[in-house]
Amino acid sequence: MISAVEESWGRVVTWLARHAPASHGRLNPPAEPGAIAEAETAMGLAIPSDLKAVLAIANGAAAFAEGVFYPGAGFLPGGYRLLSVPEIVEQRQMNNQILSTTDEEMVGFWWHPQWLPVAQHVRADALVIDLRPGSNCGAVGEFAHDERTEFGGWGSSFAEFIARTADSIENAVNFRDYCPLVVDGALDWDDSIEYEPSE
Repeated sequence: MISAVEESWGRVVTWLARHAPASHGRLNPPAEPGAIAEAETAMGLAIPSDLKAVLAIANGAAAFAEGVFYPGAGFLPGGYRLLSVPEIVEQRQMNNQILSTTDEEMVGFWWHPQWLPVAQHVRADALVIDLRPGSNCGAVGEFAHDERTEFGGWGSSFAEFIARTADSIENAVNFRDYCPLVVDGALDWDDSIEYEPSE
C-alpha cells in the first residue's frame, strides 16, 4: 500500500511525463536506502519519512548534464529544483558553516541547523523543512539567502507541499502566487499571471 505522499508524487511524475517531458527527463534514479541512512548519520538528523518516500522514487532532479544547464529541472513551485541526498547534506553543511561565522541573532532568522534544505532555486534561495521541536515541526519554508527565512503558505509538511503541487498542475490553479505553465516542454511557474476561476 502506497503512502499519501507517494500517491501525490506519482501524480506529479505522471503529469510531467505527459505534459512536460523536458522536466520529467531531469529526474534522477531512486536514492539507495543506504545512502539515505548515511546522510542521516552524517547530519545527525532524521530525514522526514515523506521526504524519504519521494527520494526513494527520484533522488532529486539534475540541472546539469555534461556541462549543459537544463532549466526544466526547476519544476517545483517557484522554480525550485528537488535536491538529491548528497546535495541536501552539502547545502545544509554549507549554510551551517556560514551561520557559524555570523552574529547569534541570525540563528533562526537567516538559517538554523535544524532546517533541512530540500529544493534549491538558481538564485541560491531554497525550500527547507523545519525539524525543530514544536508546532511548526515538519513545515516547509522559504530560505532567502540574503533575507529572512519565512514559513507559511508552503505547507505544514513536505507531504502537503507535494499534494498541493500535484493539485496545482493537474487542475491549473495557482500555488501561492505561482501559475504553472509549460514552456518548451518544461514545467515553469509564472508569478505575474493568475488563472481565472472556472464558472
